[in-house]
Amino acid sequence: CTTGPNTGNILTTAAATSSSSPPTSSASARAVVTAEETSPDSKCPICLDRFNNLAYLDRCLHRFCFPCIQEWSHNKAECPLCKQPFTSILHSVRAEDDFKEYTLRPAPASNSIPHRC
Repeated sequence: CTTGPNTGNILTTAAATSSSSPPTSSASARAVVTAEETSPDSKCPICLDRFNNLAYLDRCLHRFCFPCIQEWSHNKAECPLCKQPFTSILHSVRAEDDFKEYTLRPAPASNSIPHRC
């Protein structure tokens, strides 16, 4: 995964903070950014890299890279962390009411082929 928009916001905030503070806070701003980057919450649990298009599962709201969880959903529509089933992935989130929703196709019914004796 590559750097997503979430990381850019952290860097911008740190840069804005350091420009209005004494020069010594520049080092502490870098430490905050480094802590954010190494925090388990800043990395996708599937690829273990920084989030690429942060996505949320509709039921449990666990976070993943959109490409990672989309690929995962082709095999199993179950959260890799809590095993709760999900039916859609919320991604490209810009605001609470501005996001895209990827809805999973229903799994084919296992009883759709008639059994012949």
